[in-house]
Formats: sequence, structure tokens, C-alpha cells
Amino acid sequence: MKLDLRNLCQEKSVAPRGVIHVGAYEGKDLKIYENLGASKVLFIEANPEAFKRLEENLAEASIEVKAVSCAISDRNGETEFHVYSLPKSSSIFPLKLYRNIYPNIKETKKLTVPAKTLDSLLQELKISPEEYNLLSLDVRGAELLALQGATNLLKYIEAINTKVCYEELYEGGALIEEIDQFLRKKGFGRQAVAKPFHPSWGDAFYSKEGVITMSGLGKTGDLGNKLFQYGFLQIYARDNGFLVETPTWIGQKLFGHNDPAISEELPAVMEESNKLSEAKFPNSEEVFNNVDIGGNFLYHTKYYAPEREYFCSLFQPVGEVESQVDAAWEKLRSRGKTIIGLHLKNAPKEWYQNWLLGLWETLEEPVLFIAKDDGEEMPLDEFAEYNPVTAKDLEIDLPETENYLDFYLLSKCDLVAIANTPFSFAAALLNRGAKYFFRPHFATAKLIPFNPWNSEPIFDSVEGLAAAPLSAVAESKLREVEGELEGVKSQLEQAREELENSQSQRDQILAELEASHTQLEQTREELENSQSQRDQILAELEASHTQLEQTQTELEQAKSQLQQTQEKANNLETQQQQTQTELEKARSELHDTREELEITQFQLDEVQAELEQSLSQSYGKKEDLESLQTQLQQTKEELELTKSKLERSEAKLLRNPAEGLPANYAAHIKSLAKILAETIPE
Repeated sequence: MKLDLRNLCQEKSVAPRGVIHVGAYEGKDLKIYENLGASKVLFIEANPEAFKRLEENLAEASIEVKAVSCAISDRNGETEFHVYSLPKSSSIFPLKLYRNIYPNIKETKKLTVPAKTLDSLLQELKISPEEYNLLSLDVRGAELLALQGATNLLKYIEAINTKVCYEELYEGGALIEEIDQFLRKKGFGRQAVAKPFHPSWGDAFYSKEGVITMSGLGKTGDLGNKLFQYGFLQIYARDNGFLVETPTWIGQKLFGHNDPAISEELPAVMEESNKLSEAKFPNSEEVFNNVDIGGNFLYHTKYYAPEREYFCSLFQPVGEVESQVDAAWEKLRSRGKTIIGLHLKNAPKEWYQNWLLGLWETLEEPVLFIAKDDGEEMPLDEFAEYNPVTAKDLEIDLPETENYLDFYLLSKCDLVAIANTPFSFAAALLNRGAKYFFRPHFATAKLIPFNPWNSEPIFDSVEGLAAAPLSAVAESKLREVEGELEGVKSQLEQAREELENSQSQRDQILAELEASHTQLEQTREELENSQSQRDQILAELEASHTQLEQTQTELEQAKSQLQQTQEKANNLETQQQQTQTELEKARSELHDTREELEITQFQLDEVQAELEQSLSQSYGKKEDLESLQTQLQQTKEELELTKSKLERSEAKLLRNPAEGLPANYAAHIKSLAKILAETIPE
């Protein structure tokens, strides 16, 4: 059964982002890496014929791929490459016990191919090793050679999937125990193995594992010692993929570090020398894993220089500490323009006095700050002429922080003269703004310039020198140095040349400062001459300020009006949109109405014609009506006459009933009924 690479990566929290596959053959594993979520793959194949097919198979890859044709080994140059009748079994090594497994296998050809280490190949391709975290090896017995040539790459690799041999299948090929031993020193542990085809060879999966602790962190030395210890611990852990566990220490309060507490007691490994050439950790090929490391780690800072940004990032104040030390620095900065920081310890004070004597007058508005790192009294009286300032004068309460306020202010000063202690050296190391750094040099009995990122943090022991007179100190130390360096005059000459260069640099600095002082005097004169202009400008500025305030008020009013206008405009725009909608609707309705009107007009024309015809007919009837009305009028008159007669007759009848009705009364009634019937319209 083969290894399940996906599950193994998930179990070990490895998320493949870039894969290097050595011995790619025809690139059939591309799909596996795509499914793992890798964004890029570097394929390496030594067999030229297989490499051609590899390039063809990578043509339609969905992720970034690159293919290189060469053998991978522990050194650069050329090597023999044996091509066998089972092409995938080809190797830089001749066959040995492999023939017992496959008796019919034969060597078909032998080639000379270029050989490179993985580290040099990446440099040649200008590829950053940080882009890859999974390494796959299938080089038939040469896996250990490939690993030995990848010591830098292995710092960034999180998991390795490799072929392994339990017997010497190839002549000179490494066995699994040798690979285990090598990778264990690099911080890798074997997590799984599989032998899917034969018990003498198979696959193995390795991943980085382990933790390192520093139980002694914070227990000895000053604040500078602790910063060097913690800085080394984090850099070493990061380079080798380890977890870090620490005890409680001041950095948790100052810098917000929250590493897990130490969970178990581990074997101790001590760094016994601060000399970089003799130091155990930087010079050992072994990666110390699952151990409790101890030491001062005050190496020459060229060791830390490549990690400068990371080192400094570890020691930035946080929270309330940050706000308090920043407030203290602002108070100190407000006292002048050039802040000089001194730390007086383990060296004669006269050296600092002599240094200030030649420097003070050349600086613009200098302020002297004197720092301390313990409870001892500071010699303020001996520097009284400079009106020195201490952290106490700034009235910032920062208790139980191991004089961190003094340390922080030293790390901000414009010029710094340190003591021969890790405390002030570490402050100089974190100082990004200072132009010049000086330190005591016991061979010459004075302060010399130095580069914090290319220096020894601490000079050799100088016990008793601080109490001796200046001349005696220098003479005694020179005799001691001459005795110690007898027989190595070449080194002494080199040291003297460095000192002369330092003196030359100091003289150059002083010359630059004198030139700056002269320029400052000229600037002061120009400032005095322009004082009246300044006053006038101030008056104009005040008037302009008043006008500006008025203008500001008007602008605010205009802004308010503009906002109102804008709101009205928005309302009008909304209304306009509504009106436009209504207008479109009205237009549609008007169109329909027009059509209806046209139909109605047509109907009216027909009605008009009928009316005109009816009117013509009515005229004829009118004439008949008028004739009938005339007859009616005559009948009415006759009827009235008859009625009158009737009334007289009726009266007579009442008086004399025998007389009766007139003879023509009935005829008149019939005549009236006929006329009425003819005059009533249908």
C-alpha cells in the first residue's frame, strides 16, 4: 500500500505551497501536487529522453511549473548516469542487489550529465527557497546526496516524501537508517513508511518536529543579556521549524510575547563560548532538537545582521508601556535638538568627559541624557556643566521593568556612547536614528566609533581598570595586551590599522561637525537678520488667520447652503423623474384619446348629416304646424265664444231650465277635439 500523501500532510499541518520533485521522470505526479493545493512545482530529471516527455506532459499544467534537466547530488560538476532497461530505475549509481529483484534488468547506456546541489540550482535559477515547503525525492539510492546538498533549502522545507532502501540495491546508495540520522540532525522525524512493491525498498515521509526551550531566560544578566538570549532562541527556532517554550520573563510585559510555558524538562545543551568562531550552535551541522538551550549568545553581530529586521521586530514596546516610554521620549526631545545618550559603567568617566569636551560645542542645542541599568548612583556631579537629564527627571512611572525606560531612551538618542555591557549595546543595536555610536576601547583608553551591527557586543574583561588613574589604566592595559599578543604581531598591526581608521573617521566626523557648527553660526545670523521679517510675517499671518476664520465661517455657511441646495436638487430630480413618468403615461393616454376622438368625429359627422336631414323634414312639419296652430287659435276663439254663450245659456237654464242648450254646442265640441288631435305631435 502506498503512502497517502494528502492525509500525512494534513496530520502534520503541512499545507504544500511549493513542491520540488527530484527524479520527476515523466511528471506523472503533477496531478497529485495539484490536488494537494500546491501553487508551483519544480521538476528535476537527469535522463534527457525522459525529460523530453516530461516537458510535453507539463504543457497543459494548471499551476506554475518549471522543469530542469540535471542530476542532483552533494556537489556541483558532472556525473555518470546509468540508464537501465527499466528506465524509471535509472540512477547515478550502478546496480547491486537490485539485480536480485529484477534479474532481467540491463544497462542500456551510460551518460555524462551535469550535477548540481539543490542549493546551488535554486541560486542559479534565482528562486527563493522560501517558496517551497515540500520536497519529493526519487533518485534511486542518491537521496542522501541530494539532502546533503540542500542544507539551506531544508531550513524552509516542512515535509519530505522520499524513496528509501533497506538493502544496498545500488552500489554506494544510502540506507534508510543513514537518511534517518541525517534528517534527525536537521530537525526531521520519520512519520510513516510503506513498501508497496518489495520489502527491500519503499517510501518514507518525514516532517519537522520538536520544540526548544530556554529555562534560564530572564534569570541572569541585565536586560540586554535577555534580549540577546530571546533573539537567538527565536531565530534558531524559526530557521529549523521548531516551537518555542519559555518561562515567565520581562519580555512578556514589555514586548507582548506570549510563547507557551515550558511543558516538560528537556536535556540541556549549553553554549559555552560567545566567540562566533568557537560557538557550538552556529558551527554545528547538527540541529539541536527537543532540548533546553542555554548561554548568553553574545556573538559578533555579523551573525545577527542578516536577521536585523526580524531581531528588531521582537523588541518593540506594546500597550501601556509603549505609551509611557513614548511620552518620556517626547519630553526629552522637547528639551533640545540633539540628544546625546551616555551609559556609564565598567569604564573610566574621564573617557566620556574627554569625548564630550571635543564634541559638545559643535552640536545644535545639545541635551545630555545619562542612563543606568541598575540601582547604583550615577555620577551626575561630574557632568554638571552639561545639565544632565535622567529618566527620573522625566517623571514617568514605569515600575518593575528593569530600567527599560533608560534602555528605550538610549535606543532613540541622536548620538550614543555606551558602556561595555549588553544593556547599552543592545540599546544601540535597536537604535535606528542615531548618526554615530561610540564605545570604550581599553587598548587606547578612549571612546571609539563602532557599528552596532558589525561588532563584538562585549570586549574582554577589564576588571580594576575603572578605578585606576587614566594614564595608569592605559599603560597597564597596553602592557597586558602586548604580553597577550606576543608572537601574533600581524594581528596587532591589523588592529592598529583599524584604530587608525577609526581615528581618521573620528577626525572626519569632528571636521563635519565643525563645518556644521560654522554653518549653524551663519544660519543664526540669518535668523537674527530675518527676525523683523518674521514679526511682520507673523502679523500678516495673524491677519490672514482672522480672515481665514471668517472665510471658514462663510465656507461652512456656503457648505450648509450647498447641502440644502443639493437636497433640493435631489428632490427636484426625483420629482422630475416622477413627472417624466407621468408625462410618458399621459402621452400614451393622449394617443389613445386621439384615436377615440377621430372615431367620435366620424360618428358626429354621420349624426350631423342625419340632423341636417331631420331639420329639413322639420321645416315642412313646422309650416303644417303653424297652419294647425292658426286653426287652433281660431277654434280656441270660437270655443271661448261658445263657452261664453254656454255660460249665458247655463245661467239662463238655471233661471229657466226649459230653454235647454244651444243647438250647435255638440258640433263645436267635435270640431275642437279634431283640431286637438291633429295638432298633438306623434
